[in-house]
Amino acid sequence: MSDMMDKIMAHGQKQVEQRSDLREKVKAQYGENKRITGGNFDKALAVKCINGTFVGRKTENIIAYKGIPFVGKQPVGDLRWKAAVDIVRAGQPIRHMSATTL
Repeated sequence: MSDMMDKIMAHGQKQVEQRSDLREKVKAQYGENKRITGGNFDKALAVKCINGTFVGRKTENIIAYKGIPFVGKQPVGDLRWKAAVDIVRAGQPIRHMSATTL
């Protein structure tokens, strides 16, 4: 039983390290998202998502929003060009929220 627990723990640690490496690669490629302070940003370029407000950068007629983290399954493979798919972790209840639900 101890060998199995050791394998599970090692696998979990490897996943944590892979996520950390991925975060560092994203930061290097897109820069780090910084908290908006003082309201000193172009509100016309701001979009509000469930995981925060993000401000784009406009170059000529193109607005780019970089470094927005996924809150669902990444749209790759069979999910490419399809509607977003939420992540549901084992053991978590699925809750549908509305403006009147707390």
